[in-house]
Amino acid sequence: MTAVTIGKFDGFHLGHRILLAELQELSKEHKEEMPTCVCKIDFPGPGLLSRDEQKKVLEEYGIYRMRRLAFSEYFASQTPEEFVRRVLVSEYLQDGTTRLVSLDGASGERLDSIKAPGGMQIVESASIGGRIFVSAITDQGNGIFEAGAGFRTLVPAGPVKIQQLRVHDGQLMFISDRDGSNELYSVDIDGNVRQWTSARFGLTDFALRGD
Repeated sequence: MTAVTIGKFDGFHLGHRILLAELQELSKEHKEEMPTCVCKIDFPGPGLLSRDEQKKVLEEYGIYRMRRLAFSEYFASQTPEEFVRRVLVSEYLQDGTTRLVSLDGASGERLDSIKAPGGMQIVESASIGGRIFVSAITDQGNGIFEAGAGFRTLVPAGPVKIQQLRVHDGQLMFISDRDGSNELYSVDIDGNVRQWTSARFGLTDFALRGD
């Protein structure tokens, strides 16, 4: 059993710190002190604190496990029941590697995990028909891959930005500066990439509709 709290936890204001203190107390109340975990929701755009600064604040409360949840269309579309059944998060290990972890949202218990190859850092994840895809940083740059044996390449890694990975109509949508400015792209599960916008000053965000 794990004591878990979920939230944005960016600037760590007073309300955040009260939650962290309660999490710590809940852990201590258990006869065999429960491990604690913060599931942090990462929204698009820069945060108030760096990841190292966030880690330092958590350690002040004796919390050494953080799981990051990318806020995506798939994440937002889940019902409360769906959310607590299964949560995909990126886990950053002390040896510098990362893995994609599936958690039971109700208990925080680990259901399964997929470790990324050496030299790959998972950034965001999304699911299509039970298949899991990730954006990741490699030695060659940023790319999109299917998680699993071999981490099949959908969008080859290169010196470009890839962010806001979301699912729409059976495809992965993302923002990238592949042509020099931030534009909206899609890639299907076969690796076919399409550019959807050509904005004068590039994009910072996007919203999707069913039609």
